[in-house]
Amino acid sequence: MIYIRTSAYNAEKTLERTIKSVLGQTYGNFKYYLMDHGSSDKTGEIVRKYAESDNRIIPFYNKVNREYDENPDFWNLPKRIPQGDYFCILDADDTYEPDFFEEMLHFMEENDLEMAACGTAFVDGKTGSFLYERVLPQDVVIKTAESLEVMFPYIYWNFRQGWGKLYSAKAAGARFEICLPEWFPTYGGDTINVLESAKAVERIGVKRKVLHNYSISIKSYSYRWNPKRTGDDILLYEKGREFLMKTCGRISERNQKYLYSVYFNAIMDTVDVLFGAQLELGSKLRTLRDIMAEKVTQEMFRDDLSVFGETQEKKNEFLQSLFSWMEGQETAYTPENISELMAVYEEFNADISKLVTDEELLWYMYKIPQLMSAVAVCDYDGAAKIMRRFLSDDVEETFPVTLAQTLAAILNNTEEYVQYEKILIKNLIRCGSYEQAEKELEEWEEILQDDKEFKNFRKELERGTNA
Repeated sequence: MIYIRTSAYNAEKTLERTIKSVLGQTYGNFKYYLMDHGSSDKTGEIVRKYAESDNRIIPFYNKVNREYDENPDFWNLPKRIPQGDYFCILDADDTYEPDFFEEMLHFMEENDLEMAACGTAFVDGKTGSFLYERVLPQDVVIKTAESLEVMFPYIYWNFRQGWGKLYSAKAAGARFEICLPEWFPTYGGDTINVLESAKAVERIGVKRKVLHNYSISIKSYSYRWNPKRTGDDILLYEKGREFLMKTCGRISERNQKYLYSVYFNAIMDTVDVLFGAQLELGSKLRTLRDIMAEKVTQEMFRDDLSVFGETQEKKNEFLQSLFSWMEGQETAYTPENISELMAVYEEFNADISKLVTDEELLWYMYKIPQLMSAVAVCDYDGAAKIMRRFLSDDVEETFPVTLAQTLAAILNNTEEYVQYEKILIKNLIRCGSYEQAEKELEEWEEILQDDKEFKNFRKELERGTNA
């Protein structure tokens, strides 16, 4: 017997195809636990209609969405699966291929497995069109810690979601349901439950056939901002490490790199959702700073993850997208959130506040796009090239010249350093800062006594002070 569970909320547009994909299975020995989760549309009517026409459907009706105490039998179903039977979860906008039950049962029984996943096709939730699929090139059967350690990076993407799987009673019973621990995440609970199930058993597998269709919708929880999400990303990373320690007894260098890779993709998604959230700018900047300040984030950026496709180029592209977003907010910055902006940059380069002030930072973002991005990642050569294109003899402000000179000093470019010094002195004289110009010129006249430009500056300075 297979027990299926689907919880539906305002799913009138998708629920019927989900139900039909269950009722149309080539293997028919199942019970379908189907809940209307307090919907305001026709979801409840659809549940009632199909329950009346097929006694394998056991209907449940919640009065309030996300009220888990109303129907505990529905939520605690995984804890009550009889030994020898199986459990699976199907979202209210997903579908099974007609042979999902038959193929997965055969795969599990043939290989004596306690938990198995299949390939998944991802479809556009709005149009229903195929987007891509996640499927392995061959069946994978894991029965030892050694094989799990080797295969972990290959199976994790197929295993980390709750759907597209068949669980034995033992695996299903290990899930967290109504009584959740205090640390349980608000985002990523599926992954936690899958890891708990996998820790409880010894024999797992992945079938290389696509038998499940996942509908991607921007209305799903994954695309909504939750202030606890950044902490959940860390928790999921730590639980991945905990899983490997429990099942394999250690974390190999390769699997550590893989967990960094998973975390990198997680924070890319989180940042994307953060930028689209309806939050004030200061809050977004503080969250971004917190993400970049995390120890695991810094370790991940330092490590070479190219073996899993997370090349340095890809990391740089992600960072550039962050900087581009920050630069694109220049009209929204205030004295209060400029300090938050500086704090974000300091997570990349602790010395950046020694190079520019808060006020100068905003000026650079507006006047010289990409400059602060280069400085933030310590690409001083790139920053110097940007300044070279921007600066000219008639630049009005003196602080960009000072920064360009500092960059030249960092790069040990003496010729460029002297050239910027000349631009600086010329600007100081032009704007009437004679005292400062005198100090600068006096020093350089001793160093380069025969330089004609410095001699001309002396004449200009004397004319200015005597005027």
